[in-house]
Amino acid sequence: MYAVKQLMARVMAGLKDMTLSSWDVLDKINEANREIYRDVAAYKPEYLVCELSGLGSGVVFPSAPIKIIGVWDNDGKKLLPITQSEISDLKRTGTPFAYYQNGIKEIVFYPAGTIFYTASYVPDYVDLTEEDTTLWPAVWDDRIVEYAKIQIAIREGMKNISGDPLALIKRQLMPSLYSSVTKMHTVRSYW
Repeated sequence: MYAVKQLMARVMAGLKDMTLSSWDVLDKINEANREIYRDVAAYKPEYLVCELSGLGSGVVFPSAPIKIIGVWDNDGKKLLPITQSEISDLKRTGTPFAYYQNGIKEIVFYPAGTIFYTASYVPDYVDLTEEDTTLWPAVWDDRIVEYAKIQIAIREGMKNISGDPLALIKRQLMPSLYSSVTKMHTVRSYW
């Protein structure tokens, strides 16, 4: 896990012959981070699980969850997921034993009642800001840096068509591409 500012500095240092805005660099870092997040969410969502705990009659998530893993009461009993159409009496009160979705960011306990709860969920992707820290092991952060450098070098190289864009890309990225192959094998070993 690295601070995004560190990743941005590494990208800029690796492409020192180019004039780059921090917005361009952050955009490419977010592109790479989004790709990793999408793959992890598809194949290993347990790596992304977040938890919310509290006292209430439901849970409001900070953003729309991709998946709700489960909701437990204070005694460790898992509440059952149900739909509103399965409920015959929405006004019933008591100790909640189930929950249903109410919109995209909220679940409500059934029967209506207040409990201490813990909710596990996979959050939706949110772009990083310069103040954030990535979620990934350092070796995956290296992949983000390599991706950003490659994408920026290609884009910048294409702007300078009067010269040889491939020569610029080769000069800037050949050392990185060699190390990227080694890092790719390392990333695969995590799976």
